[in-house]
Amino acid sequence: MLSPFDYGVVVFYLFLLLGIGWYFRRAGHNSSEFFLGGGKMAWWMVGASSFMSAFSAWTFTGAAGAAYNYGLIVLVLF
Repeated sequence: MLSPFDYGVVVFYLFLLLGIGWYFRRAGHNSSEFFLGGGKMAWWMVGASSFMSAFSAWTFTGAAGAAYNYGLIVLVLF
């Protein structure tokens, strides 16, 4: 059971993220600025960031689903 303090933390976090988004809303104007840092990032940094984003997404969603479906064999494959 969640306490009022827990709800307060969730609401605070929500407003914190909204505030950060509002503050940086004009930082990126197109997809090049979003994905490539406006052309100011090195190619290897863009590639590493993209790889780790995909790896992290698979780890927390795909690997968990595979472990649920297939069991401990996923530990060996992972």
